[in-house]
Amino acid sequence: MCDCSICARNGYLLIYPERSEIEWLSGEDEMQEYRFAMMKKAHKFCGRCGSSICLDPEGSWKSWAGDVVGINVRMLDDFDFEVLHLHKKDGKNFVPS
Repeated sequence: MCDCSICARNGYLLIYPERSEIEWLSGEDEMQEYRFAMMKKAHKFCGRCGSSICLDPEGSWKSWAGDVVGINVRMLDDFDFEVLHLHKKDGKNFVPS
């Protein structure tokens, strides 16, 4: 769980499945994106309602995390939050290299 400004404001609670494990059932073509800072990650949101859906590093994390996508579990229906093991990230004080 990151506390940087964009994650906190968007209410992100992210899990990181491999891209190949994700199946979009609908709305993928309606997602919009926002990039900031180093422009390496796409923050994708619903183009109709503005809900924050995912964080897509578009392969820039492959060397250490694989080809993952950060999915905001708050967007999933009937998700059991009790199964999560949360790890906090100090995003407020992160300095990109």
